[in-house]
Parts: sequence; structure tokens; C-alpha cells
Amino acid sequence: MKTILLSLGIFMFLIVLLTGALITINHNTYIIGGNYIVTDGEVVHGNLGMFFAQVKLEKGARVEGALLSFSSTLDLCGNVNGQITSLESEVTVQQSAQVKEIPKDTGIFPFVVILPEMARWNISISG
Repeated sequence: MKTILLSLGIFMFLIVLLTGALITINHNTYIIGGNYIVTDGEVVHGNLGMFFAQVKLEKGARVEGALLSFSSTLDLCGNVNGQITSLESEVTVQQSAQVKEIPKDTGIFPFVVILPEMARWNISISG
């Protein structure tokens, strides 16, 4: 059990570290932990990455790029122009959602870990 927890802790640390490195390279939006809602009329410019978070994309909201979800819950009601990639995440696609393809979870574990709000980087939303 200790080995599994240590491995999970190291993995989470690496995710946060790599996310920090990615932020300095591009202008995408990243959400780590907490609950986040993209409301009707808002547009996320670029890609949206979420880690250990609960995110809802309301009807009328739009993501111009791709969605990357790791150990998160994602409720899609709006428009996503790019690819949706989920790992260890629960993704719900509502009838009002406009997506290129229905995402498939590529995870191994049958659970999602949600953390309290930890960070929001490069929030690039207009509307």
C-alpha cells in the first residue's frame, strides 16, 4: 500500500512539474484542483488542461483548442473545436455538446481523485 501511495504521490508531483514547464512555453489554460465552470458565451482561447478538477462547459460556451483531462470530472454541454483526451477521468457528453468525437477514457484505475483548488494558470477566457 505504501508503494502505491508513494508512486501516486511521485506521479502527481511530476504532473504538476510538467504542467509548470508547459505553461512557460505556450498560452494554454490549466486548472489544477477545485471546481470550474465555463459559462454561456465564454470562449477559452487555446487548449484547456485540467488535473484533479471538476469542470463544466455550459451550453453556449466554447473551447477553441483541445481538452486534456487527468483524474477529473468533465461535464460537456458546449462546443469543443479540438480533440478531447481523458486519462483516469469521468467525461459526460450532454446532447447539447458539439464535439468532434466522443472521448474514451484511457485509464487503468476505476476512480477519480479530486483535489481542492490549487492553481489556475494562463486563464485565457473571453466572453
